[in-house]
Amino acid sequence: MELLQLFVEDSQSHLEAAKTAIATNDFQQLLKESHHLKGASANVGATTMQQAAEQLEKLGHTQELQDTAKLVQDLEDFLHLIQVYLTDKLPN
Repeated sequence: MELLQLFVEDSQSHLEAAKTAIATNDFQQLLKESHHLKGASANVGATTMQQAAEQLEKLGHTQELQDTAKLVQDLEDFLHLIQVYLTDKLPN
């Protein structure tokens, strides 16, 4: 549970950085952040999130912004689901 909490906190900061990179057309930073999110997701077995981060990384490679907003939203939604799960499972 603690690992998942650390994953959520870490992923939120990298997701914010990815959003900034998208807003400023900084594709190198987008590559860095999406690659980190992909790897971290794989490490905790969050395959759906890993796949979305991988798609975001591919868009960074091709320097395309189309569909980035949806992928970022998917990643945010998934992190939210994990956070809700943790809130339900961890003692107050």
